[in-house]
Amino acid sequence: MPPYDPPLTYDPPAIEIIDQAYVAPLSFIRPRHEDEPGVFDGGVYRSDRSICTLGLQAMRGFRNVPVTIHDADDIAVVPGTHLYGGLLQNDHFGHFLIESLGRLWAAPIVRDNLESIVYFPSRLGYSIPAFVHDTLRLLEVKADIRLVNTLTKFERLIVPNQLLIPSQTIESHPVFIEFTGVLRDAPRTIDAPPTDKLYVSRSKLEHHLPHLMLENLIEENLAREGYAIIHPETLNISDQLSYYNAATQLLFAEGSALHLYALVARPDQHVGIIKRRRTLRERLKWQIEAHGHSRVETIDCIDRMFAHDGERRTSHPLLTILDFQRLGVELRRTGFITDSEHWRVPAEAEVAATLAAHLANFRVNYSEIPT
Repeated sequence: MPPYDPPLTYDPPAIEIIDQAYVAPLSFIRPRHEDEPGVFDGGVYRSDRSICTLGLQAMRGFRNVPVTIHDADDIAVVPGTHLYGGLLQNDHFGHFLIESLGRLWAAPIVRDNLESIVYFPSRLGYSIPAFVHDTLRLLEVKADIRLVNTLTKFERLIVPNQLLIPSQTIESHPVFIEFTGVLRDAPRTIDAPPTDKLYVSRSKLEHHLPHLMLENLIEENLAREGYAIIHPETLNISDQLSYYNAATQLLFAEGSALHLYALVARPDQHVGIIKRRRTLRERLKWQIEAHGHSRVETIDCIDRMFAHDGERRTSHPLLTILDFQRLGVELRRTGFITDSEHWRVPAEAEVAATLAAHLANFRVNYSEIPT
């Protein structure tokens, strides 16, 4: 797969300022079906109730189709000037990073006049997670967050377009990349790690979430090579960024942590992604290269995968088993380890016993899917 070559399909930065604007919440979502994209509503309307197309939400595999709004003259107006943030993914960290930040590039332009950042949530009734507040604070977006759960009218609404586009690739406009550059300069909140090598693990995630089997063995092997091991779900955003900014060689178990790292990626860093899905499609690699032009290696050593019964997509495995022998060889070939001879490979009996334990703990019926 060639390195990232910006497709330049994104639109230039644009802002529409709407007086007496309406914002409607998400009230329905129709899932994707085979080749048909999913559909969801929610969005921005002008004072005459026409749809503001600049406010349409880009989301991979879905179309944003706001519904017609009818008589709304009796709705009280929220005073002041507000910035439209779009859809807030308030139950998934990775989706929040790629789907809910793309309009915030406009915040520094009007920061002194903003009453709030206006979002409609992906999950009604859910609170705003701490990672949302932490990320906006580090991006120096100081306005409060206002969630729209019912049709709401605003005295003045600033509607920027999305400059981080989650499509077949994850495209970031240079203006958005400049906006997120402040994260590279975030104050260090950890003691300097004893090494500039970092492995970002998934091994402490809850059991029902997708895992690499025997990832603890990857950690042991890499620790002997001088790697610091972190589990991002146990760290706040500031600490995660401190580790990413301090390292020059980073290995990731494929997952949402890569979306945060991408915002601070640097050209001098050597990055590897150990794949757990066949259908990564290089999107995560491209996102990193678009931001920092780091050298990114995708390391595919998948041996077997298991998923929910009836799930045949190789993008949704619950459990991935790696070929450890090949993994050691590939990590040495790509420069992430120096000694593959002492790379411990699990015995067949250890693999079989660990697999049986994992499958016994699954909360759903499962089956092996083709690799």
